[in-house]
Order: sequence, then structure tokens, then C-alpha cells
Amino acid sequence: MQAFVYGGLGLTRAKTTAGTTEYVRCSCGLLNNERTPDGKKYYYLFDGLGSVVGMTNSTGQEVNAYTYDPYGNIISQQEQSGLNNPWKYAGGYYDSSTGLTKFGIRYYDPTVGHWTQRTPVGGSLQETLKGNPYGYADDNPVNEVDPSGRDCSEAIVTSLLGIVGTVSTLVWLDSSVIDGIELVDFILCILR
Repeated sequence: MQAFVYGGLGLTRAKTTAGTTEYVRCSCGLLNNERTPDGKKYYYLFDGLGSVVGMTNSTGQEVNAYTYDPYGNIISQQEQSGLNNPWKYAGGYYDSSTGLTKFGIRYYDPTVGHWTQRTPVGGSLQETLKGNPYGYADDNPVNEVDPSGRDCSEAIVTSLLGIVGTVSTLVWLDSSVIDGIELVDFILCILR
């Protein structure tokens, strides 16, 4: 049996026969950590695309490591026994039984580098103009991502704008305005 609970920021709980795993996200929806059924806490490590490239335990020791090809096929995966992380390429939810990765409203097949469903109405203008309603990230997975399944964005431009926005915001904001939000969480949300 599997059951999933979603909140406004995405998947928050997954219940299996082994128990319930809770996923904690920062205020922008980026995964921060997970708490396993046995109460242990693990933290995610990301690359520039938002792919999970590793996980650490509460002492900072790396327990899981992942590498991907440019289209998201898993090249290598080292997971601690019993810690099967479903979050993989570009932060999508990887279904090991099908080999597909779920991004928002669509499933992505890394073996062909395309979506399994057409671009939704009002979706990616680039995909529509190129006449490829199944193309993932404008057929440029090294520089673009599509975490919602609706529209791709350039990872580098998004990150640079986030950095500029973060610096500008920190200069403008008084620290009391950010009270209650950890600075690291704030910066990660801007960069995402």
C-alpha cells in the first residue's frame, strides 16, 4: 500500500508498508530534508539544475550519492541500505518501477529525453513554436529545467537573477523583516 499527502509546496508525506516518510521544504518548495519512519533525518545536496546529487545524515556524513547524464538517466547511484530516495534528476520524483520522473503535471522519460504527454494548453511557448509538444526543457536539459511540467526556464539565468535579487533584497531589508526565516532558507528559495 502507498499513500501520498500533498501540501501547497508539493509532496509532504509518503506512506508505505515500512511507515511514513516526511519531506520538509523551505518556503519556496525546495526540498530541505526528510524524516524516515525510524525518526532519522537526512539532508539533500543539489547541483545547479536542482538534481539531488547526494544526501547527508544529521552528522554531515554523505550517505547517498547520484550522478546523471545530461538527459537525467542515472549513471551511478550509491544508496545506504534502507534509504531509498525518490527525488532525483532536476528535483523530480523518480518512479523506479517505470523509469519515469514526475515533474509537476507531467512525466518525463529520460531514455528518450521527452515528456510522455503533450505540452499543456498555455504551456511552453518554445516547445509550441518548435512544433515539439513532447520536448523537455526546450531540448536543452543542460541549461534549462521544467519543475512544473508546464514551462521551462533557464537554470543559469534563474540562478543569476536569484543571486542579484538576494543581494538587492538583503541590502534593502532590515533584518527584523526576515525574522523567523533562516538566511540560508531565504537564499535557497531565491536561487530556486
